[in-house]
Amino acid sequence: MRIKLQIILLILILPMEPIKSKKTKRVKVRFLTVSVIPNSSHLDSCEAGITPGSKGLMFDFKGHITTNIIKDFSVELQFFTKSKKEADYNKFFTYDFELCKLMEGFMSQTVARLWAQSLKKFSNFPIKCPIMAGDYYIKRMKVDRKSIPMVAMNGFYMVKVQMYIKKEPARDVFVNATLEAEVTL
Repeated sequence: MRIKLQIILLILILPMEPIKSKKTKRVKVRFLTVSVIPNSSHLDSCEAGITPGSKGLMFDFKGHITTNIIKDFSVELQFFTKSKKEADYNKFFTYDFELCKLMEGFMSQTVARLWAQSLKKFSNFPIKCPIMAGDYYIKRMKVDRKSIPMVAMNGFYMVKVQMYIKKEPARDVFVNATLEAEVTL
């Protein structure tokens, strides 16, 4: 479930195709890098990618989860931005949450319900915990732009996602992912 939510959040947070602003200007998003680095003790044979399709960009994922995800599964999202003049990214927001706890109240939230319904159309991921070991996929998922809160300016954006199991004293990392994109208004 952690992998599922992390990937869903990546897909839903960033628009996959141009959108119109209130002034009818076109917003262009160009993906620069997408990387997914799984921990082979939890996830193996992992593949993820963004490809052009006839109706915009599509997201695909397939992987084999080797351990059951029952509780204490968390996701940390870090958001960064920079202008063309800057060499380094600056972090502007971090969000850390327990996935299974979030999913317990998932269906009571309108946007979350839209995300879950969209996910069910394109994948075999469950939308509640536990997530049992097995093969999972997302095929040609297109983001519904109505479900994405879009507030952006010209520049470069990076999202780092880490899914992990809470353990003391350190995290047991499930997967790390990074997505970089350029936004042009």
